[in-house]
Amino acid sequence: GGWVSDHAVMDRQLGTMHVFTGVEIKAIPPARARALRALAGAGPPLSGAAHAALFLGTGMFMGQVSNANAHELIHRGNSRLNRLGVLLYVTLLFGHHASAHRHVHHLHVGTAHDPNSARRGQSFYAFAPRAWIGSFRAGLTAENARPRHGIHPYAIYLGGAAICCLLALLVAGWPGLFAYLGLALYATNLLLLSDYVQHYGLTRALRPDGRPHRFQVTASRFGTRSGAPREEPLSVFFFDLLHRDGIDLLDLPLT
Repeated sequence: GGWVSDHAVMDRQLGTMHVFTGVEIKAIPPARARALRALAGAGPPLSGAAHAALFLGTGMFMGQVSNANAHELIHRGNSRLNRLGVLLYVTLLFGHHASAHRHVHHLHVGTAHDPNSARRGQSFYAFAPRAWIGSFRAGLTAENARPRHGIHPYAIYLGGAAICCLLALLVAGWPGLFAYLGLALYATNLLLLSDYVQHYGLTRALRPDGRPHRFQVTASRFGTRSGAPREEPLSVFFFDLLHRDGIDLLDLPLT
């Protein structure tokens, strides 16, 4: 029951071609039409189970896709892409992560100075609030120590979060605001869960001057607490190319 346009749009820069299609409303099966109207708010309200599934699905997308996209964008050298990544984190009410991740986590991962490195034996439920609050404070301290040109990043993070919450309130009222806060909390906990799994018990060895070695020197070990300095056995991991283009390189000489 559908139709295809006799025009196409070519985008040579992207290497794509867009063809417009359409379908008559009367040709849509009744069951699908009811579902579309319900999603658009013009039909019977969704059931409680459907609302819960929609909430979980949206939160999962925000936590797994939006977070991953924002992470890649804040590491881009292009200022526009960088700002887009910051904006994504702001919409998740987690804007300070853009500062804490780059200026704290990258420098201090696997040390006591990194709030996002979970200590051995620490549960996720103890780690999550410590990581959220600790990264907020550590990121603020790092930004205050950096040369300032223009608006303070934390003014953008907090102001942007306030605007997002206000928009949710104006569009959907108090229920919409609480739903938005719940989605942001859910998405943020997914990111923190990723940090927890990746860095659980990670401890970097210290140099004689007390500074930590680069992460690549000792890729991982489980940390222990001790009242006095002492030597600890370390397992060193070397990374190399083991397989390429269908060829196993494991038994080839290093040179």
